[in-house]
Amino acid sequence: MVSKFGDIKRFLQSDLWNLRLADLPPARAALLRALRIAAIVGRRFTRDQCHLRASALTLFTLLSIVPMLAMAFGIAKGFGLQNAIERETLRRLAGQEEVARWIMDFAHTLLETTRGGLIAGIGVVALFWTVLKVLQNIEISLNAIWKIERHRPFSRRVSDYLSFMLIAPILLVVSSGLTVMVTQQVGFMSERFGIVSYFESFILKALRLVPYLVLWALFTFLYIFMPNTKVKATSAALGGVLAGTLYQIFQAAYIYFQVGMSNYNAVYGSFAALPLFLLWLQASWMIVLLGAEICYAHQNTALFECEPQIRRLSREARNLAALSVMRYLARRFHEGERGCSEEDLVRAEGMPVLLIRQTLTELEKSGLVARMASPEDNGDSSVSHEERLYQPAVPVTQLTIRRVLDHLEQNGESRVPVLNPAEIEDLAQRLKALHEAAEKSPANSRLLDL
Repeated sequence: MVSKFGDIKRFLQSDLWNLRLADLPPARAALLRALRIAAIVGRRFTRDQCHLRASALTLFTLLSIVPMLAMAFGIAKGFGLQNAIERETLRRLAGQEEVARWIMDFAHTLLETTRGGLIAGIGVVALFWTVLKVLQNIEISLNAIWKIERHRPFSRRVSDYLSFMLIAPILLVVSSGLTVMVTQQVGFMSERFGIVSYFESFILKALRLVPYLVLWALFTFLYIFMPNTKVKATSAALGGVLAGTLYQIFQAAYIYFQVGMSNYNAVYGSFAALPLFLLWLQASWMIVLLGAEICYAHQNTALFECEPQIRRLSREARNLAALSVMRYLARRFHEGERGCSEEDLVRAEGMPVLLIRQTLTELEKSGLVARMASPEDNGDSSVSHEERLYQPAVPVTQLTIRRVLDHLEQNGESRVPVLNPAEIEDLAQRLKALHEAAEKSPANSRLLDL
């Protein structure tokens, strides 16, 4: 039993990551990739403190839910869809009708108080600021999952968030209206054309998928739009479908189990809905963040291949990887080819993505390679690593093995902080002599000659 547990632990910590997917049959590679995604999500959900981020988002949502709903009512009223928004709100908060009524009453009151005069102008600004603030905190949480340190500029943030505020309520209203309209049309056609009645049951059952489809679309849109980086549609769709489905299952379970929560009514009275609403908000945000982790894991599965082994690489092994990458870049540049991407290097060198990325970062810091400027790449985090192109930053005809190693070893502060520098001067001179001897060695070839 202990031996079997040890085998499982070793597989999860080492073998799962060190196997190369390219060497496996397609079916086994797909299974291994799915296991890696699950392991990455489980590990990073805790490491990224998603439960704490969900708590913070719950607080911000609680503070901003009335202004956000007021904004949705204001937008919907312009299209004559205010009643549809109210029905959709009640449907989304099924099982929490009392809380939903409170929130809608407060939202209507807020809209009434922001009409006309200077006070109204201040109220509208405050309303917009509150909604933008909660969207900003969603972006911060998703950027943390994607390891993005730089957020959108303020001007772009305002325009993007306003677009989201317009699209989200319209999508919810359209989905609700579409379901009602199709149901009515099916009933009408069933009465008029008998043949349609044979398909009526199937169509009505298919309409039950509409809430799922809308949630899948909304979650997918959120995962593509919110992080300040480029997210693949397939990865966002996987996270959106799984998170949306889990949310619908949770919603159904929440409504079902609320029947047995009469004890809360006995303790809290009319306020019993509030703690339950907070629990629902917390769980909902955890599902949203879980979907974001799935999205990140699916898009970056290759980044974790051979991670345990790469983490233990010696300085000599890293130097060898750097020399191999520099040799390839020098050859391409000398032959007049365009800059090289991560993917090009992975294919050419046969190294894992993580090692290539770490090596390129080290070479860039050492001044040996430079990132090529492009219309999309202005130095911000929205340009993905996969789209970045690199080329040598030094004359390739003068690049030798020793020169590359010197750049790597001399990157950073060269002075050792000691009280008496004279005591290590002899060591410094001997190290310099070794470097000079290596420079003159016949083995110190040009990279272009290798």
